[in-house]
Amino acid sequence: MDREFHKILRDRKEATVRYDAETEAIWLYGNPRECPCLNPSMLEELHEVQMDIANYFKHNNMKVKTPIKFFVYASQTPNVYSYGGNLGMLVDVIKKKDRNKLEQCAKSVINAIYFNSTHLNLPLYTLTLVEGDAFGGGFEMALSFDAIFAEEQSRYGLQQARFGIFSGMGYSSLVRKVGLANADIIIGSTKTYNAKDIQSMGAITDIAKNGEGKTSIDKFMKRYRKSFNINQALHAAKLRYAPFKFSELEYMAELWINSILNMEESNFKMLQKLSESQDKNNESIEYRLRTKQDRRFDSVIDGFPLTDADGNTIEQDRRRSRDPRELDT
Repeated sequence: MDREFHKILRDRKEATVRYDAETEAIWLYGNPRECPCLNPSMLEELHEVQMDIANYFKHNNMKVKTPIKFFVYASQTPNVYSYGGNLGMLVDVIKKKDRNKLEQCAKSVINAIYFNSTHLNLPLYTLTLVEGDAFGGGFEMALSFDAIFAEEQSRYGLQQARFGIFSGMGYSSLVRKVGLANADIIIGSTKTYNAKDIQSMGAITDIAKNGEGKTSIDKFMKRYRKSFNINQALHAAKLRYAPFKFSELEYMAELWINSILNMEESNFKMLQKLSESQDKNNESIEYRLRTKQDRRFDSVIDGFPLTDADGNTIEQDRRRSRDPRELDT
């Protein structure tokens, strides 16, 4: 593994990055510090990883020393993929009528969505693993990946309609996954959907049993690699036929911002109640996976000893304790 590649794996505050040599995949695990939501800081780190991967290809004239064929996102918070936006922050923004703050949030979201949806403008495939609740912006983020792999206990919903907010920035991804009619139903509903519901609409690639999601996604990547060139050509043709434009996301983001700033008083009171409920849910989360010892991969790149990004030699695998998700409950 070359030194430039190590930059992609550097320590971050809101996420952990791992490389699986067997499947040639970069795994990004979101771990927001305050709550399992899409806060601006975590979104910026997600975009940083996207750009680090893109720059790695660019600096090597697309002929990278360490192969990357997949970019995968998952959550480090047990049973929660993402609750979407931080409602407490949203309540504060509405009180202050802070359009600038909303524009900054929207920019972070559409940057991440755009590059997920366009394969980072690279010959790779983007996937996400949903093992728990994916609500609001969390569901929208999941929809931006080329493929969604879910565990059967996962739940989905765009409940922004409960307080009169347009689910704008995920609309483009939603329509492409489930079609116009289903997109209108989901956005206009306050319903919580299960994985089979969303799969029946065409948005989920595969559903696995609880705890088997990573195995499912690994099997898919191994199959995909066997016809990698043909699959990449197919996805390039799809983007040519139905371009995913950044300007389209900007337009949707403006609709989202306007719906927030023009919120009626009754809807605002509902938002405040939901914000309090979200805070209680955050308090009930007992633990999260460690940021430096999560998701052990059986394969180790080039074996030991390894040299890290700072030139330090690592003689042996020092990860001894088990992943909490493996423990019996």
